[in-house]
Amino acid sequence: SGEECAGRFLDVHNYYNRYINMFAKDSKMGEIGYLEYLDRMGLFMSIDITKVKAKPDYQSYISDLLNYLQNFHRRAQPLVEVNIETALKQFNEQWSKGTVPGWRTKFPEDDAIIRIGYTAEKFLETLGGEGLKMELLYRGLKCGGRPIDRANRLIKCIKNKRELKVEQGKETELQSMSSPYPPKDRLAKGFNSKLIAKTEVLIQVYVEHLGEIVDATKARVIKKQTQSYEELEQEIAAEEALGEVDLDALDEEDDDEQILSNPLNLPLGWDGKPIPFWLYKLHGLGVEFKCEICGNYSYWGRRSFDRHFQEWRHAHGMRMLKIPNTKHFHDIVKIDDALALHKKLNSRLENEFDTVEEFETASGMKVDRKTFEDLKRQGLE
Repeated sequence: SGEECAGRFLDVHNYYNRYINMFAKDSKMGEIGYLEYLDRMGLFMSIDITKVKAKPDYQSYISDLLNYLQNFHRRAQPLVEVNIETALKQFNEQWSKGTVPGWRTKFPEDDAIIRIGYTAEKFLETLGGEGLKMELLYRGLKCGGRPIDRANRLIKCIKNKRELKVEQGKETELQSMSSPYPPKDRLAKGFNSKLIAKTEVLIQVYVEHLGEIVDATKARVIKKQTQSYEELEQEIAAEEALGEVDLDALDEEDDDEQILSNPLNLPLGWDGKPIPFWLYKLHGLGVEFKCEICGNYSYWGRRSFDRHFQEWRHAHGMRMLKIPNTKHFHDIVKIDDALALHKKLNSRLENEFDTVEEFETASGMKVDRKTFEDLKRQGLE
């Protein structure tokens, strides 16, 4: 769909609406937002079996959600495999042991518990800490504290919930260890507990596998909540333009990205390709110029050589020689030539200073000839 943006995000708005409709009577679960639903999409442990999981709507919901996730993975990541066999093998082992999270697979009936006087220690020995936690969650009770505290809390709940009429001289053994759920008259017709639990496990596997896409979907939802209408319109237009990419153009780009042959080691142009050979010859890029002042650095082509006199490398070399980098030293690349020219320029300046005529004014001030004549014309000498 357009909301998926070519496999970058999930589009589960339809399943979100079905989810909150199933919990319409629940003030907490029925009022969650789309962002919170993305966090809960793979969590099923806290959902009540009798009130929700046993209903046909729930079975249809998880079946359609699993089909969507499988279809999305097939379209978005066709070359990536999901390790389903390992997850199913682990599920079958947990189901046979009665340790599937959110499901009671081996727990005695409340009547039998009270008849034979089940103690907290017996509970702890039979179910263990995690099993007690699952049973308390199933009954909607607090599941924290030490394991022995959980067992005492569970026994207290069972005794307060039911008042049994125990027949004298008749104590039944624990017969319903394989009775996994509440009485059958409270479950929907055609209720297959193992199939539903298996579907939930597969959804969790796909949600975990698509974790990066789920996180990207959450970030996109948060971003949309802070955008204005104009920004949303611009983003939709950009996404539509992105979706209309020409496949032929992509093939051409792939061809362009192939490794190009460059046996003559020609310089690369602006497009990343070697420049034509005639242009290489025209600019004289095959001619090497070396500059001793720059540390015998090589420059290819006259243009590059002329430009280097104003660059940092040549200026640094002149500064080390204590010579000013002026236009007089253009095309000078030898250190001896630069020192000789610098010495010649200094001697010429000294000779010019020696031939300067000096005149003394009436006030005793010494000036050159031009200044003296200007003062004389003005009558100020």
